[in-house]
Amino acid sequence: MTSAIVSMPGIERIQNRFLQKLDQREVRLSNAIHVSCENDSERERKEALRECQQILHKLAGSSGTVGFKDLGEGARYCEELIEAYLAGQTSGKDQMYEMLTCFLKGVEAMPERKGHRTAV
Repeated sequence: MTSAIVSMPGIERIQNRFLQKLDQREVRLSNAIHVSCENDSERERKEALRECQQILHKLAGSSGTVGFKDLGEGARYCEELIEAYLAGQTSGKDQMYEMLTCFLKGVEAMPERKGHRTAV
């Protein structure tokens, strides 16, 4: 986190709320990834990937604002991979799923999340 963000009044409360929402988004993202991998219907796979893209877009936009720049950059990268795949600009489905899995593992391992996990 940058020192300017750390010193902002009320940032801890904002970060705590962000981390609570992150718990929910992590579950939704994991479920959507699972649906997109396991579903036989092309339409449902694409819908699940669009849901992943929306979740990642929100994370990419808000993470840096509250001091989690690396999380935001990872979310943006994954969002762009999905966007390219859905647009037919890449056939890198395996790379996309590998990066989504790595992103989720990174979210789970965030040291800031210790003690902030909520029941979802």
